[in-house]
Amino acid sequence: LVDRQRHHVELHVGPAAEAVAVNLRNRPHTVEAEVSVPDGGAEGVLVAQGSGYGGWSLFLLDGRLHWVHHHVARRIDEVVSSVEVGPGDHVLGVRYDHHEEQRGTATLVVDGADAGSVEVPSFTLTRWAITGEGLCCGFQFGLPVSPRYRTPFRFTGALRRVVIEVEGRELQDPVAEAGIALRAQ
Repeated sequence: LVDRQRHHVELHVGPAAEAVAVNLRNRPHTVEAEVSVPDGGAEGVLVAQGSGYGGWSLFLLDGRLHWVHHHVARRIDEVVSSVEVGPGDHVLGVRYDHHEEQRGTATLVVDGADAGSVEVPSFTLTRWAITGEGLCCGFQFGLPVSPRYRTPFRFTGALRRVVIEVEGRELQDPVAEAGIALRAQ
């Protein structure tokens, strides 16, 4: 995966290393997953990046869409959809609107309609995968981003396509990036 404005991701793949995955950090973006939910429902990770030390995850649990942002193992911001996701074909996603500095709003979208939002006071600026976890579709590798599930938490419906779109320039923190580079030596 290269950092272009629109990404098509093969399904049930990963982890794609952060260096080659789309950079969502602290910039406006949307994530959409085209799914088919069987009778009786489905659950599991649609797409996730990072880990419980820092990352984000879009998943189905108990018939509802969830989005979690885990900021450097210090803070968890989560939104759960206000509507249930029943059997059938759906487009499920999250829209992140960036405000000033590291703040923003994450809004869940179920079949084109907003289904809940959460304010994110401190969105990750430097790295997600400090322990090697990368971008995954259809499951999550490693330490779970959300305490609500255990990995790999494979999606039990049909995941047809995931599209990630980003806007704006990459925001970087040169001091933090230098610190990461020094610690990696």
